[in-house]
Parts: sequence; C-alpha cells; structure tokens
Amino acid sequence: MSNNEEFLLKLKQIFKIEAQENMQVVSDAIINLEKNPQDKESIEIILRQAHSLKGSARSVAITDIVNICQSFESAFVKLKNNQITLSEHFFNVIYQTIDMLKKILENPDKKHSIYPVIKELNELLKPNKIVFSDKNIKKEVIENNNIPEKVDIKEKEDLDQPTLSLKTLETVRIETWKLDKLLNQSEDMLSIKLNYEEQFKLIGNNKDNLEDYLTEQSKFHSEIKKIIQGFRNFDINIFNKINEMIEISNRKEKILREEFDNLIEQSEEIKNETASKITDLLKEVKTTLMLPFSGILSSFPLMVRELSKSLNKDINLVINGSVIEIDKRILEEIKDPLIHLVRNSIDHGLEVPEERKNKDIQGNIKIDIQQTDNNKVEIRIFDDGKGLDYQKIKDKLISLQIISHFEANKLSENEIKSYIFHSGFSTSSIITEISGRGLGLAIVKERIDKIGGDVKVNSEYGKYTEFLISLPLTLSTFRGLIVRTSQKLFVIPINNIIQVLRVKVSDIKKIDGKMTIKNNNQILSFFYLSDILKIPYFKQEKTQEYIQVVIISALDKSIGLWVDEVLYEQEVMVKSLGKQLLRVRNISGLTILGSGQNVPLLNVRDILKSVSKENYSYKEQDVFKKEVKKSKILIAEDSITSRTLLTNILESAGYEVKTAVDGLVAYNILEREKFDLLISDVEMPKMDGFELTSKVRQNEKISQIPIILITSLSSREHKEKGIEAGANAYIVKSELEQENLLNIIPRLL
Repeated sequence: MSNNEEFLLKLKQIFKIEAQENMQVVSDAIINLEKNPQDKESIEIILRQAHSLKGSARSVAITDIVNICQSFESAFVKLKNNQITLSEHFFNVIYQTIDMLKKILENPDKKHSIYPVIKELNELLKPNKIVFSDKNIKKEVIENNNIPEKVDIKEKEDLDQPTLSLKTLETVRIETWKLDKLLNQSEDMLSIKLNYEEQFKLIGNNKDNLEDYLTEQSKFHSEIKKIIQGFRNFDINIFNKINEMIEISNRKEKILREEFDNLIEQSEEIKNETASKITDLLKEVKTTLMLPFSGILSSFPLMVRELSKSLNKDINLVINGSVIEIDKRILEEIKDPLIHLVRNSIDHGLEVPEERKNKDIQGNIKIDIQQTDNNKVEIRIFDDGKGLDYQKIKDKLISLQIISHFEANKLSENEIKSYIFHSGFSTSSIITEISGRGLGLAIVKERIDKIGGDVKVNSEYGKYTEFLISLPLTLSTFRGLIVRTSQKLFVIPINNIIQVLRVKVSDIKKIDGKMTIKNNNQILSFFYLSDILKIPYFKQEKTQEYIQVVIISALDKSIGLWVDEVLYEQEVMVKSLGKQLLRVRNISGLTILGSGQNVPLLNVRDILKSVSKENYSYKEQDVFKKEVKKSKILIAEDSITSRTLLTNILESAGYEVKTAVDGLVAYNILEREKFDLLISDVEMPKMDGFELTSKVRQNEKISQIPIILITSLSSREHKEKGIEAGANAYIVKSELEQENLLNIIPRLL
C-alpha cells in the first residue's frame, strides 16, 4: 500500500467518526423538529451539520453522501425559507434519507443504490403549490418545477455563520482501547498502594517488637546493677566498666528509638501521600472513561417512533438524566437491556389508541436516570400501559409446567413478578420479531446481574408498569471481605453481604437433611463454603463452640456461609481470569492483596445458583471433618500466567502443587521426588510436553504416573501425538474449565 493510499484510509477512518457524530446531531434535531414544528433553531442545526457532512465527504471522495446531502440540504433551505410545509410524508422521507446515510457510513466503499432516496427528496422540492407563511410577505401560489442543483451563495454564506451560541470545548479523539490500557495500568498501582500499607504495618509491628525488647533490656541492665552492687569487695574498676557499657547501650537504645520513630513518621507521610495520589489518579482515569447515557439513548426516539408506527400506536417518549455519566464498560453492557425493556413497553405495555379508555390517546414512556449518594445509578423505565396481569402470568406458568396449580395459588404478587425474568416465559401468544420467545427479560436480568446491578418491577394492572434498575457507577474496584476457609483465602463483595455472625454450633438445626440457622426470626439455609467450592475439609485443632457465618444475598435470595475465619475488609481490585479460563464456576475474578498474594473473588450469584441446584445434606458429625490426605501434583508450564492459574485452582481444591518452568526441569524433579500426577504444557523450551511424556513412560521408576497435557494445540494430529506419547488426557486451553479439570484428576489418581 502506497503512502497516499495509507493516508486516504486513515482520513476515511477519521471522517467516519466525525460523520457519525454529525449524523447523531442531525437525527436529534429532526426528532425535536417533529415535536416542535416552529423550532427554527433545529433547522439551523440540521443545515449546518449537513453542510459540514457534505464537505467532509467530498474531501474523502465519498460521492454517494455528497449527492444525497445536496438534495437533503436543499430541502431544508426551502423549509427554512417557508417554501415547504411540514407533514408526516416530509418526515418519512427525511428518516429514510438518514437511514441511507447511516448505511453508507457503515460501508463507504460499497456502491449503494441512492437513486430512490434522491428521487424522494427531489419530489419534496417541486410541489405544485408552495405556501409562504412569512408574515412580512403576501401569501401567494407559485409554480416551481425546477430542482435547485446548488444552494445560493447567500444561503451558503448563511450556513457558514454560527447562528447559535454554542460552548466549544477543547477535545481530542483517542481510541478507547488506549484508555482501557491506561485504566488497567492505573489499577495496577492500587496493588502498590496496598503493598505499601502492608509494609507499613510490618514496620509498626517491628517497632512494637523492638520496644518490647528494649524494655526487657532496660530491666536486665537494672538487675545487673543491683547484682553487682550486692557483691562485697568487688573491683570498682570492673563495676565502672560494666556501668559505662550499660550507659552506652542505653544511649544507643535511645538513638535507635528516635530513628525508628522518625522512620515510621516519614513512612506514614509517604504512605498517605502515595495512597492519595494513586487514589486521585485512578479516580481521574475512571472519570476519563465515564460517558453520558445520551451516548446510548440518542437513538431511542427514532426507534420508538418507527416501532410505534409499525404497531399503529401513538407514543411519546421522555428521557430525563441522560447527561449523567457512568463507566463506559457498564454503558456498553446496559444498552441492549434498555432497548429490550423499551421495546417491551411498546409491544406488551402500551395499548393502541382505541383501547386506552379513561387515558390520553397518546401513550407515554419515561426513562428517568439519577445518581444516588452511594455511588450508584438508578434507572426507571415507566409506561402508562395496561400493566401486569397477574392471573394471566400464573396461568401461563402453569401451562408451561414451571409451577403447579397448588404452588400458583400460594404465590404473592412479588413472587409472581419475579417469574417474568424466568427463561422461556412469555405471556405473548405469538412469536414476532419484537417479542414472544420468552428470552428477553431473562437476558436483561442476566446482563444486569453480570455487572453487579439489580432489576425489579412494579406494576398495577390497567395503569402502569415500571422497571427499576440499580447499577454501580464504576467497575473494577470495590470493598471486599477477606475470609479464610480450608486454609485458603477468598474475597466476598461487601455489596452482597447482609451480616457477619458468630453462631453457636448447638443452634444449628437440621431441616430436611439441610443445615439451617435462625437470624432475625428468619430461617436461613446454611452451607459450608468449602463444600460449595469442592475444597477438602481440614481437621480442626479443637471442638468449636462457635463458628463464623457470613450471610450473603443476591437474586432476591439469602443464605448463610460458614467460613473458618473472617479476617478484614479492604478495597479490592478485580482482575479477570484470562483467556485460559473463560468461565470458572463460583469465581468471578482475582484480586491481589497487599502481601502480593492472588486471592479468588467469589461470584455470589453463582454460589446461590449452585446451592439451589445441588443437594447438600449433613450428618451431625459432618460439622467437623477429618483431615484429607493431599495428593502431590507437578505442573510443567513455561507461562507464568498459566502456572499461577493452574496452581490456584489445584491448591484451592486441596492438592499439594509444585511447578517447573520447562520439561527438562520437570523430568529432573520427577526423578528426585514422588508425585501422584503430572500436568504439562506441550510447547516449552529445552524439552516439550510430548518429549517429557515419552521420556517419563520410558523410565521404569516413574512410568506409571498419570499425565495430563494442557495446550493451545487443538488439531487432531496433535491430540493423537499426545496419546501416542503416553498421555492419559489431552485438554485444549481454550476449552479448559475448572470444573472439568477437577473432575478428570480424581479419575486418574
């Protein structure tokens, strides 16, 4: 590619971004003009943006856009000069034009059929009668069949003059992936802050130890003096020498104390300043990645207009709070759920005009967004339609065999409402492109849960329906509770914790074979966290009278989690598990403690789903299990990321793990130490996984050890080569899931 071609390609990319912004401004102004036909300001905005778009398109030789904008601009010049009256047909043609411009922008190098659009625009320019409504000139009828091919010089000059007082901001365009990278690097600094705080605690502990030591030394010196003074006929010179040594020691102790105090004071100042700057930096970077809701809601008016017309409904959409900003990652995730809820209101909620008895003929949809005081954003989607028919929902639940007649009669309204988010549920009798499949609301719930949000519905039959969505303002960092279970550390998000309790073992009751506890007059199911995570129990030092319980909540459910120890609460930073582990049950990510230790972050929603699907039953003696013998596993892997991930998985499952950086190191370790299982990568320096497997099988001393190959090589030839070499299992990294690996290992041991 030549330099000129590269420059043109880059220029087109810049044009596309600018043109999309122009088109959004034009779309908003047209929608506003349709609602307020007398709004001359919107016409000026449309003309100015269309003129800019035409000029930019000409500079990158996209003639389709230039030709459409020529006719489009002419139509609005006529409208500005009161030579065209607004009508539904006018707006239909304009919206068709906008759609065509958007299609061209999506693929500007493709040849598009623009003739029908230009023809429709030109038809607007040659009416038989044009009514002049300007009060300063006499109304008259004129004939004009000539289509202006260009705008008059005076009109063109008018377009170039800014008629509105607009605040200009200095901005720069930058790819979002660069900002994401900057955010990740800033978040990494949080671990430095936590590490510094951990080191400061160690300094404080050492200071306390030193104080204890010096106090004991001082007592010791006093005792020596007393002992020496008690001796008769003691050589005074020896006494003076010992006394001098003690005095020197005391002076050095004093200096050491003062230096340690200065060190702690300076370290605290540095710690506080570093923590403050890192916090401010992270906050500013996050603010940079905050985007207003208008970015995703700007297309909603047009969507509502087109959909309502297709369903013969008259609908007014009102959006409040679109200027509120939120983390762009949350904004991207919430767009589709909002679209579905609005479409749901149009299709299911709002009635056609003839059915809206004792109501305005025009239906209303309101989207209200507000930021609450606790760093959350709340979204309310309201429609004044027919509301939820609870009896119809119950009948549908019974017909779909989701619940029985007996269960349906016991349901409260709140319980009935929760079922509309059930996958496969829909009250629609037909499936259309808009709704009826019963998947939409289930996906809405899943998406919102995924980003740590919550969704609820309120409704009164015949009057209204409203969905209330609560979202975090930002992702990545939050407060977490560090707990220990079966000698492993885990983090539980504070937002999912209702209470932390000390429960008396004698107060644990069995109901239907399950452990339960009573809290605030409520009976809660109670589970040992190690059991849910499938981690082996470890023998208790002694029989306990009390145990630690964390009550967690999500998905409108609450349970008690028994953990061995509740440690402390701190700010935690979430890191993904990487591409090697796309999905790990009950775990949503990792965080790094100040000590540098990687600790899994519990996925509370997954845990609640796990306990509802699996049957955990207990005997009285199960509260304290005996220690389980740990199997030894050797991991041969040259990637530090893969080694760390596999080590965390296996150690969390109760295995003793040792690692090797390549096949040769692993083979030498196997000759010296006894292991129960070998897990190896294939592509490694010095000795790859195939060679390692083959060499192990040829060594009579270690030939019987089970071997699992975990690699990115997924072809049938590589799998066959692994089996021929003597591997017991061959797992492709992209398909690796924690549960599958932990199911395979016991079969081989």
